[in-house]
Amino acid sequence: ALAEGYDPGHAADIAAGQAGRTLIISATTVAIGFSALLIVPISELRSIGIAGLLVTVLSVILCTFILPWVLGLLGHRINAARVRLPGRRSKTRDSLCMASERWVRWGNIITRRPWTALLVAGVPLLILAFQARRISPGIPDHDSFPAAAESVRALHTLQRMGRSGIVQSLRVVLELPPQSPPLSPAGWLAVSSLTRRLQSDPRAEEVLSLPTLTGMSDTADAVDDVPESIRKSFLRSDGQATLIELLPAATLSPNQQIRWVREVRSSDVAAITGVPGAVLRVGGVPALDADYDSVVNEQLPRVVLGVVLGSLLALLVGLRSLFAAVKAILLNLLSVGASFGALVVVFQEGHGSKLFGLGAATGSVYPIVPILSFAIVFGLSMDYEVFLVARVLEERRCGLSERSAVIEGLARTAGLITSAAAIMIAVFAAFTMGGFLVVQMLGFTLAVAVFIDATVVRMVVGPALLQLAGDWNWWPFGLYGAPAKSETSQCHDGEDRGCSRDTTGHLPTA
Repeated sequence: ALAEGYDPGHAADIAAGQAGRTLIISATTVAIGFSALLIVPISELRSIGIAGLLVTVLSVILCTFILPWVLGLLGHRINAARVRLPGRRSKTRDSLCMASERWVRWGNIITRRPWTALLVAGVPLLILAFQARRISPGIPDHDSFPAAAESVRALHTLQRMGRSGIVQSLRVVLELPPQSPPLSPAGWLAVSSLTRRLQSDPRAEEVLSLPTLTGMSDTADAVDDVPESIRKSFLRSDGQATLIELLPAATLSPNQQIRWVREVRSSDVAAITGVPGAVLRVGGVPALDADYDSVVNEQLPRVVLGVVLGSLLALLVGLRSLFAAVKAILLNLLSVGASFGALVVVFQEGHGSKLFGLGAATGSVYPIVPILSFAIVFGLSMDYEVFLVARVLEERRCGLSERSAVIEGLARTAGLITSAAAIMIAVFAAFTMGGFLVVQMLGFTLAVAVFIDATVVRMVVGPALLQLAGDWNWWPFGLYGAPAKSETSQCHDGEDRGCSRDTTGHLPTA
């Protein structure tokens, strides 16, 4: 607007008017993704959700109210410190109005052969997304922290000693009814029966309980010979519950330990102990991992459904096109699915994992990675779709044909989309450089998702679908079903745009 001769204040109003609505729609989809994390009863996910919401709201406030005022205040001085690249011409009024010639040529290629573009770009994405079906949430068979961490070195020492099960022990608490406390004859028999049952499991390297501390005595009288400090560690103060500690075999993987926890919890404790009303509870690190995995897997469908429906509603309100909204949702699901497929191939199956400092496949993916990646990426990726579709809609209202509008919209948003995506990819890629495995997985998934969405999806698949759909893009309300353009929005003729169009409004295809 400054290049077209408007004064700084009016130019700032034009910029805010043209970008404001798109900004609100984009911010809403991002906020929906973070809001969905609040339904998961895990403090770290809720903390991320709250932080993401605060950043989104503050960004909208700054961009809507503060930034236009700052731009108007700076005026032409906004370009005072511009870095001019060698061999690159200064931007003129015509170059600002006319989209980059290379993107126009690219748009012509895509819109001339949309089916070919869909096949070439879409099929590989579908194949990659299909790999996501093999994703295995769980605890990877790999160090979670950098190899130099003291805790990792200590664990490796215990593994060489064959005693790594100490840090992964299962704490089984057996609570008996008041008439059969653990030190009563019936209670002692119950504790001994459960102890023998657990000792017979080949996954148990060692079982520690009051009976084992007394040499599996037939009566509880031998407990008096156990030091009081140790006895207190295995018997609750009211005498109604006792602890049985299971040390897993060193060869047992974290996921096998989780399955063991679930098996112990599902066992018929009354039948094993012979005491009706007996209750068994399992704690310890493997139990915590099992509970975490269960909660995330239970809430993941709700998060996905909430994000998808919320984003669909936001797009319907913003674009007033059911077709465009559904298409945007499906393309986002394709991007996320492809990123999950890449995560499976690289980390879980180990193809290329050495690039990230991993010696072998992880075998599993941390449960937090899919749910957090989906919530973050879905909103971020939706921004690019909103930028493209909103611009195409504006061009259609200015009189361009569907194909010309797609080419013009693609060319005018390509620089913005690629620049924004490059920043996000650089940030997320930095996560993969540390030695924290969960952060590496998260950064890789986010970076791949943004890269795929900003390049293959928004530059090939999206424009091709827009071209094929034609007027269906604006169904059911049509071109003017969405809220009217801002008074500051400008429709230029071909000369003002710097676009060479014939009288039918088509861009040249040569």
